[in-house]
Amino acid sequence: MYVTSDRNPRVVADEMMARMAELRQQVGRNVPGQHIVSRTLLRRFADDSGMIRSVSVKYPMASSLLKGSRGLGKIRDFVPVASASTESLWKEVEDRLPVALDLCESDSLHENVEAMETIRDAIALHYTRSPQTVFVHSDSYGKARQFALRAALLHPGFETAFYERYGLYPAGVGAAEFLLDEMLSPQDADFASGLMFRESVERLFRKARDWLRDRHIQIGHSEAGSLLIGDIPALAVGSDGRIGPLSGTALGDAVQIVLPISPRTVVSIGQEPAVGVLDESMVEWLNAGQVARALEYVYMHPKSYYLEQFVREFRFGL
Repeated sequence: MYVTSDRNPRVVADEMMARMAELRQQVGRNVPGQHIVSRTLLRRFADDSGMIRSVSVKYPMASSLLKGSRGLGKIRDFVPVASASTESLWKEVEDRLPVALDLCESDSLHENVEAMETIRDAIALHYTRSPQTVFVHSDSYGKARQFALRAALLHPGFETAFYERYGLYPAGVGAAEFLLDEMLSPQDADFASGLMFRESVERLFRKARDWLRDRHIQIGHSEAGSLLIGDIPALAVGSDGRIGPLSGTALGDAVQIVLPISPRTVVSIGQEPAVGVLDESMVEWLNAGQVARALEYVYMHPKSYYLEQFVREFRFGL
């Protein structure tokens, strides 16, 4: 999951280091239980008593549970350090969501510029505040380290620099790895502590929000069947009509990003503004995407009984 950029890598790296230095002062300010699906959004799938049906996509025989939004859509220490300030950042969007969601349901969103901005921000938030961001971050750091190792081995001054530092000539890849471990120990420590991820998730959110700023919003209402929502709810759709894998689809490669906002309504980023009706096949396709990409749970209105069986059939073949 990433957002393409044509900015100077050196400038970006300097900005990252400066921001991490600021965040280092906030390391002890944490919120342990962090929602990856907005409570405001989850409440749209609740019944009159505030209950939401939660179905596991990891354990096929697990019973579904009825819970309130406070206990759902959470990951402990998703952002492991300095998370209080990220929660404040997310809250800026979530506080504006109720009005914008109501306007989507009444097909009045396109008349309100501020509300459209809020929906775009909500899509950016859920695209970013996702378990797949953790996977991509870890994978990217590992690949960057491997690139640095290959670059060190190919650098014409590597053997000389190694000899000057340690008094002997390097012997193969192991020597380069030894040197790299020493040189990158501060970065490795920031990666291991989660400080690097804390900076990354904030930066990704701002870049995603900027990318979405000029995109159009589409609203679809179900004419048959109920929508559900997973714990990775903002899904990028490629030009081939496929929903991106867990590792993510670049925003720049997506023709749509879809986000269910209630059992009857989905919003998406598309080529032009639109309001339309979702037929039964489209509802099933959207639900299948949520079930396929969910990490642990999907959520639905308690009265949508048939969706629980749909989840088990689609995910487990039961």
